[in-house]
Amino acid sequence: MKFKIKTLEELRLFKENLSKDYAELLNSNLKIPIKQANILAKKEIDEIFNSLHEKHRVYNVLFKNNIIGEIWLSLNEKNKSCFIYDVKINENERHKGYGEKIMQSLYVFLAENSIESIELTIYGDNKSYIDFYKKNGFEISSVRMTKNLK
Repeated sequence: MKFKIKTLEELRLFKENLSKDYAELLNSNLKIPIKQANILAKKEIDEIFNSLHEKHRVYNVLFKNNIIGEIWLSLNEKNKSCFIYDVKINENERHKGYGEKIMQSLYVFLAENSIESIELTIYGDNKSYIDFYKKNGFEISSVRMTKNLK
């Protein structure tokens, strides 16, 4: 596995797709109406990308020189930590064991950059991701709960 920084055009497309995916998460997990979720998602993604600096990195994930997915990280050298914003494996490449390989390559990459800890957020209805990260040594550090009163 290799990580290759995205080109500006690839980054633009990543941002578009991310806004759509994030709106769907806001709708399904926080019960925000989809129209409002689309507006909120675009605004939040634009704000994040407008404030991107060298700590934020969006990579293509390559296996045998083929792009099989992407990963968005924020590195904090001062705290020796990494926040994973997003990891995606292309649909036609899923269920081939690439998730484990990406994580192993990521650990090596982060160690080479003196990073000692990793954090990420998973929405509550995504049990398969929770199970995947637990299997890879992550522990739950907080739980956010909501109740809809309507």
